[in-house]
Amino acid sequence: MASKPAAKPKKTAKAKKKSAGKTGTKAAKKSGVTAGLKALKKRAEATLDKRNERAKKQRSADKKRAKKAARKAEAQAKKGKKDKGGTKSVDAPAKPTTIERVWVRKPLVRVQQSAEPSASWTVLDLRARARAAGARGYSRLRKADLLRLLGAP
Repeated sequence: MASKPAAKPKKTAKAKKKSAGKTGTKAAKKSGVTAGLKALKKRAEATLDKRNERAKKQRSADKKRAKKAARKAEAQAKKGKKDKGGTKSVDAPAKPTTIERVWVRKPLVRVQQSAEPSASWTVLDLRARARAAGARGYSRLRKADLLRLLGAP
């Protein structure tokens, strides 16, 4: 014999309240969403109204400023240019058209070196000595090679 499927246990009142609070009805959800959208729309419109009002005030102030500047310019034109008084000298000092920069090279402070090249000499000093000696290819040599070429101990 086929047995009947077991009946689902009935929800208690407490469980019903919990599930109703969590899910709610579709109509309740819909009304909550629409209420939220309406509030959002209202805030956006209020913000837009404020911006429009500020822009209107700014345009009005700009017009007033422009009118004032036009009146001032007309009055100045009617008066003519103001004479600052005094006369300009005929022989005004001429300014040079170009300015040359003068570079002064400071002498390098060198430590007195010994007459014979040693390991304390820099590569530049060794190359200068090799050039003076007439050595070929001195510019490509390393310090050790330069010392050997110049006969340093």
